[in-house]
Amino acid sequence: MFFIFHISSDYIFLDILTYYLYNRSMDINLELYKVFYYVATRKSFSKAALMLYVTQPAVSQAISQLESKLEQNLIIRHSKGISLTEAGEILFSHIEPAFNIISQG
Repeated sequence: MFFIFHISSDYIFLDILTYYLYNRSMDINLELYKVFYYVATRKSFSKAALMLYVTQPAVSQAISQLESKLEQNLIIRHSKGISLTEAGEILFSHIEPAFNIISQG
């Protein structure tokens, strides 16, 4: 495993964060990533809950568990939905292609 340092300090931060998230995520249940994927794509806890056939509190708990295990805030909650933090965007960029492949069969 490796990561590349770039000239810009912003890129260094993102590469270190990506490396950190990858290493911290090795023992995390796939279901937590699935919940995160649906929340991120639907921009809503309640819409993700409907898609996953679970309750909204179960989605909220799963996101809290994922954030706790990664020791990163991934989602910013708003009155009209959610947005991803920088760490959330990085994580989503890694899991979205995998879930797209899975959904295609």
